[in-house]
Amino acid sequence: MSKTYSMLGYAGLLPFIISTGLILMGQTLFSIDPLMLFITYSAIILSFLAGTLWGRESSKVHYLNDDKLLIISNVVSVLAWVTIVINHLYVSLIILMLGYVVVYRLDKQQWRDKTLSDDYIQLRTYLTGVALVCHVIVIGIGN
Repeated sequence: MSKTYSMLGYAGLLPFIISTGLILMGQTLFSIDPLMLFITYSAIILSFLAGTLWGRESSKVHYLNDDKLLIISNVVSVLAWVTIVINHLYVSLIILMLGYVVVYRLDKQQWRDKTLSDDYIQLRTYLTGVALVCHVIVIGIGN
């Protein structure tokens, strides 16, 4: 795996960490609500990850595509969008967390099937773990 790949992955955690920190401190960023920053960023990243499932599946040379995987990737992306528009913090965070778990499990299955590298799944494990911890912290702050 390239260094750029890893660096972009780790850099992708910064908005989660920064917005979680802002929420903890009760601060805004340029008058933008950090909860809105967190949820919208999380939804975009989740949709991106779901799109990688679609991309991997649609780029296969053979034509025996897994329709279930394509449908799940679309459902996850639509649910990510729903988390932005429903305006309900806890429901949004729980949907997002479930989405991350679903996409991670699908990635893990592809890794077991030897279609993803060990380096990739290790990076995804770490990145998903940190993102989920940030979600848990944000949920905990609201209680």
